[in-house]
Amino acid sequence: MISTQDRVILRDLAGRVAEIASLPLQAERRELWRKHNDLQPTRPMILVFPEGAWEELLPEERLKCKGKEARRIEWTLRSRIYYHEHFQDDTVVEQDWIVQKVIHDSGWGMEARHVPVQLRAAPGRSIL
Repeated sequence: MISTQDRVILRDLAGRVAEIASLPLQAERRELWRKHNDLQPTRPMILVFPEGAWEELLPEERLKCKGKEARRIEWTLRSRIYYHEHFQDDTVVEQDWIVQKVIHDSGWGMEARHVPVQLRAAPGRSIL
């Protein structure tokens, strides 16, 4: 469960990401990527992947949320904002938030059973 204080922080960050995503620059980048993927000639596309450096760029101490799940969401939102503010590559900042499906097993219904099959060779033949 996300606390009220964490919710306020996340909503503010999500609003900032939505503002960035609606900028004309992002629309231009989307169009460039569409053309690039359609193999239409455009300028070279540039991507920056700061993998291994995120601990320095966006350290845990900078996060303001208290809850574990809220901190995970906050980090993702802040990393999108960081991309926009610090990298001049062609990464498109999207406002979409993908929510993973949740599956609960009620235990109702049939249980799966595994029945091992023994292989038998025909007379005069080998299994291998």
